[in-house]
Amino acid sequence: MPKVRRKIMGGALWELPAGGVKKNEHPETAALRELREETGIPITDTSRLTPENTIVVSPNRLPMFPSVFSVNISQNEFDNRSTHDDEVESLGCFSINKIKAMMNSGEIMTSITLAILGRFILCRDSQPINHPSI
Repeated sequence: MPKVRRKIMGGALWELPAGGVKKNEHPETAALRELREETGIPITDTSRLTPENTIVVSPNRLPMFPSVFSVNISQNEFDNRSTHDDEVESLGCFSINKIKAMMNSGEIMTSITLAILGRFILCRDSQPINHPSI
């Protein structure tokens, strides 16, 4: 999870990798590009992505339905990542329990990140499936 510098907030915030889709780019390709740019982790196989339920973002009452994906990243991929965007201050690899604590304490505070992680954790906790750490 990248800690992204946000001048308007006066510091860096823990967020999920995110961004826009370029012209003629598929959402899956865009997701992996954003992951590489913001974390330095170069995954090119779109079949590794798992589509997740979207969330509704409605700035000024014009709803958008962003594509949301999850991807399992190995500790080796995390440890051997390359450089990331300059806007990223640092990266963290956290257990689900640590993420819950960070959400509860306000360390994770952006609405989209909270919504996506909250839904992921809720679905994970209500099913007897063992998901790896984010």
